[in-house]
Amino acid sequence: MRTNFRKYERLCSKKYIENLFKKGESFVVYPLRIYLTTAHPVAYTGVQVVFAVPQRNFRKATQRNLLRRRLRESYRNNKQIISNLLYSTHFTIHIGFLYIAKEIENYSSIEEAMIKSLQLIAEKYKNSPIEEK
Repeated sequence: MRTNFRKYERLCSKKYIENLFKKGESFVVYPLRIYLTTAHPVAYTGVQVVFAVPQRNFRKATQRNLLRRRLRESYRNNKQIISNLLYSTHFTIHIGFLYIAKEIENYSSIEEAMIKSLQLIAEKYKNSPIEEK
C-alpha cells in the first residue's frame, strides 16, 4: 500500500476542526491526546486528520514544526492500520492528534503511541456502527 499523505486526507476546514476539538470524544495515549468525530462526507469518504502542537508548551516554532513533522511521518507510515477498515464506509472520520508532552520526545516513542492510538480507533469502529456526531 502507498504511504502517501495527500491533501484530501488533511482536515483543513475551520468549522470541522472546531467541531472536532469541542464535541469530539477523546482519549490519551501518551504523548498524544486523540480527538475523534464523524461527519457525512462532502467530497471524500475515509479519514481526515489534523496535527496540533500547543504554543503554550513549545514557544519556538522550530520545535513545534519538528514535532508536527514527526507526527505526520508516524501517521503516514502507519495509516494502513485504519485505512483498510474505514475507506469502505459512507462517513468521514475526523481525527485530531494533539501533542501533550512538555518536552520533545524521540520519534520512536511518538510512533509507538501513534500505532497504539490507530489500533484503538480501528477496534472502536470495527465493532460499532458509525454514526454522525
